[in-house]
Amino acid sequence: MDEVHDLEDWRISLSSRNNVIYNGTPYVPMLVENILIHISFEDYETNGIKTIQTVGKLIPKTETVATLLSVTPGNNSAFSVSLKILKVRDIYIKDSNDIYCPIWKKCSIFKIYGTLKKEGLENVLEASHLVPVQDVVATTVPKDKVICYNYNGIK
Repeated sequence: MDEVHDLEDWRISLSSRNNVIYNGTPYVPMLVENILIHISFEDYETNGIKTIQTVGKLIPKTETVATLLSVTPGNNSAFSVSLKILKVRDIYIKDSNDIYCPIWKKCSIFKIYGTLKKEGLENVLEASHLVPVQDVVATTVPKDKVICYNYNGIK
């Protein structure tokens, strides 16, 4: 295995994973910063992809609306997310004290599956599934530096 894989760009890894939602609808991987570009295409309304999956930091604004921030270093793109069609059990989970709390109290980064829609004058991602991502940055850390030891434990 002389081939070296540059996994510094973690977005490639997350965007190339298969759907974890098995319902027949393909959710096309798209970065938060590319959503506004995608919906600005001339033929988006008639021919554009509407069901997408993305990864970002979820910041709640109200009970049914949140802002999704890009987790790409140096990028501060944001996009509105509607939580209206999610079930209560998708948003609220029990903590260690058996008290229900919003899922973003335990985790702030999510892989979000949803449909791009227009609500009023604003484009939103209507979330159908939230999948917590525990540690986006650490997924590449073990591959950044490998320390090899011989059988005596000496570097």
